[in-house]
Amino acid sequence: MLNQLITRKHYLNKHLNAPLLKEREDYLQYWAKLGRSPHSLKSIAQYVFRIVEYLHLEVSGIITLDALEKAATAWAEYQYNHPQKKAFSKTGKVRFTRYAIDWLRKLGRLGPLPEEKIPLFNRLFERSHAL
Repeated sequence: MLNQLITRKHYLNKHLNAPLLKEREDYLQYWAKLGRSPHSLKSIAQYVFRIVEYLHLEVSGIITLDALEKAATAWAEYQYNHPQKKAFSKTGKVRFTRYAIDWLRKLGRLGPLPEEKIPLFNRLFERSHAL
């Protein structure tokens, strides 16, 4: 799938030689089956590539929410030669976080989120007061 999305040979080779190739391609297939456009899939491919890099996913283990948030902030602060990115990117941080949580859950590598640590009784109690 990456061959269809990334046309520049240099960038394609970076993606093909990065860790977790099969897992990244499976994730792109998941989004493609949901009807995402090629432009969206290319963006997701770039985020997942950076998620591997910033979270050092080539090393096995569970990723905590704290580690994920630090990596998302680092990505959002990263400055590179891009005409539209001059400073901190709120959107970049949100997308990095969203895709990382979703993908890491699918891989079984995401640590429990705060809301998942609440006992069932507390969840039911909170919901009844929210109505």
